[in-house]
Amino acid sequence: MLDSAVVPPRLQMRLARLRRALADVTPPNPGAEPSPARTRLNERYHWALQLSELIIEHRSIEHRIGTVVVRGFVLDMWKVFEDFLMTTTAAAIARRGGTGVRPGSGPTRYLDHGRTVMIEPDLTWCNSDGKPVAVIDAKYKTTAAGKRGPNADMYQLTAYCTALGLREGHLIYAKGDAASHAVEVVGAAITIYCHALDLTTPPAELLASIDTLVETMRARHGGEFSVVGHDS
Repeated sequence: MLDSAVVPPRLQMRLARLRRALADVTPPNPGAEPSPARTRLNERYHWALQLSELIIEHRSIEHRIGTVVVRGFVLDMWKVFEDFLMTTTAAAIARRGGTGVRPGSGPTRYLDHGRTVMIEPDLTWCNSDGKPVAVIDAKYKTTAAGKRGPNADMYQLTAYCTALGLREGHLIYAKGDAASHAVEVVGAAITIYCHALDLTTPPAELLASIDTLVETMRARHGGEFSVVGHDS
């Protein structure tokens, strides 16, 4: 995972140093050994010992009055999921000769001729000529068995494809059916594909599944994403 596109180079170097420093450390088995005794000599580390016990015993912290003091922070998991997925997807697209364009890194695009309604797909797949060929949106949601994704998501991707003159869009959910589903839009040569990832798999398998998904998108066009628009 250290050489993954998700991890910035500077952070890769810091993590590599930590890995070398902890090379001889053996992961503890829960309950196998008692935690170190609290003494005056290690008093300054009592808080760290208590926190490590919580982690090893797979316990969590609740927001109520208690004896454990914790300094923490809150993550917007939808944002973490979106950034991770779009970064890894863009890297997979680059390996195939294309470019994954995130909002703000490409030209501003609009839904209407008056340029009043801006559209911002999570990722726009552009071919070697810089032309959009597909849009991809991450959804930190679960798709139920047999469903094709929430209606609002379909409307959103249909608008993106219409404005960009594309034939297909992709919704990638955090959880749901393993098999991809296709929705063909009435009155337009647009197909919306719904995919789901299994986030419980090990990191290497998860990255491999994303790469496989990108390859499936590419292969659908005969190996090349070079044809753009409804009349192509």
